[in-house]
Amino acid sequence: MKLCKLAGLFLLSAAFSCQLAAQEVVVVAADEDMGKWEFRGALINNAFDQEKSYLEGIDDSAFSFVVAGDYIQSGYRTSVFLEMFMYDDKYGFSQWVEGDGWFNDGEISQQSSDATGVSFGLVVGPQWRFGADEQTVAYVQGGFNAMLSSERGISSCSNCLSEDIELKGGALVQAGVERNVGSFTLGVVARSHLSGDLGSSFGVTFGTGF
Repeated sequence: MKLCKLAGLFLLSAAFSCQLAAQEVVVVAADEDMGKWEFRGALINNAFDQEKSYLEGIDDSAFSFVVAGDYIQSGYRTSVFLEMFMYDDKYGFSQWVEGDGWFNDGEISQQSSDATGVSFGLVVGPQWRFGADEQTVAYVQGGFNAMLSSERGISSCSNCLSEDIELKGGALVQAGVERNVGSFTLGVVARSHLSGDLGSSFGVTFGTGF
């Protein structure tokens, strides 16, 4: 009888140990240190170098739209992004064009130019969670923003006039705060370029995580 009781106690102890081990595995698997991706958009109001903007014939401020991917692991956020600038152009022009598409074959129309730029950026830095529910996040990052294209021209026209708008990217720092609302995030971000022709900027962010 004593032998049976000892065997029963041993089995209960083993089962309890296995349950604890299983719980520990779940906790580790759910740890944010495993890394995750978040995808984010932003609407930014940018300031440019005034002298350079004057020479290039654009206003010294412009809105931009950002599409970014953030990889978060071990308290660090690495972000890659594409940014499209919509310049307020002072040297715009118009041109008569002839359509050559399926639904516009041979139609003559006068089209006005627009001025846009596209940049690619990479930034990295620490982030912190705070608040009772740890759903508020603050981050500081540093990196670069390189202009891929910047010009005035007529969109969807292969033989129309176009002019380069010479704005250079450069090193930047940015800081932001965001709040998780369910599976979505809302926040604000501020940036400052340390080199190049782009200046300071401020905007709102919105995104989701996976």
